[in-house]
Amino acid sequence: MSSGPSRATAGGQLFAASQAGDAEVVARLLAAGAPVGFRNAYSWTPLHTAAAQGHVDVVQLLLDNGADLAAKASNGWTALLGAVENGHVALSRLLVERGAVLNAKAQAGWVPLHRAAVRGRLDMILLLLDSGADPHFKADNGWTALHWAAKLGHASVAHELLVRGGDPNARATDGASVFLMAANAGNIEVVRLLLDWGAEPEPTCKAGPTALAMCTDDACRRLLAHPEPFQRWYRRRLLTLWRA
Repeated sequence: MSSGPSRATAGGQLFAASQAGDAEVVARLLAAGAPVGFRNAYSWTPLHTAAAQGHVDVVQLLLDNGADLAAKASNGWTALLGAVENGHVALSRLLVERGAVLNAKAQAGWVPLHRAAVRGRLDMILLLLDSGADPHFKADNGWTALHWAAKLGHASVAHELLVRGGDPNARATDGASVFLMAANAGNIEVVRLLLDWGAEPEPTCKAGPTALAMCTDDACRRLLAHPEPFQRWYRRRLLTLWRA
């Protein structure tokens, strides 16, 4: 490319075309030698921005021309994390099929499954779990995906995580449990779900308050004051499974 634009200029053009989803321009720039690994001021590559925008055809072009799936931006995000964050299921599936690391940690220890739980995207949760994502994986603060689903009231996501082995009694580094997150937010449906799956109804964090003390919802407080029916159901279910 000695007679054309500099590598930095060509890389910037490739980044802009990738962000815009212009596959024709991307193909032309790549054929002319534009650096597929170009990084902007935040260490985003063309693959990062194409994935975040959901441009499947551009992502395929970039990968076919050597784009690095494992490349991390300055905040540690990979292309897969950007695709998951923005809800691009088909594109996330493509990245996984091409070898994206499911548990690659970003800043604060986030992995794609955490972000899918935050967003309440059951379709994304299913894709990631089916592909081998670890439901027990903890961020730097000890939160699992189930913590986030419980805190934000995403009952269908919480249920799927539990079905796939998520721990209803998982605790963060400060001792806060999944159950405490659901109770504190007043997410009654998730509270019932967690009790049904054997969650301890009187967990505390290091600061000391119980789930009942932290619960702000009247219905939730009534339930936590008398959780025995759910606990009896859980014990009966365990006994049935043990006898099977």
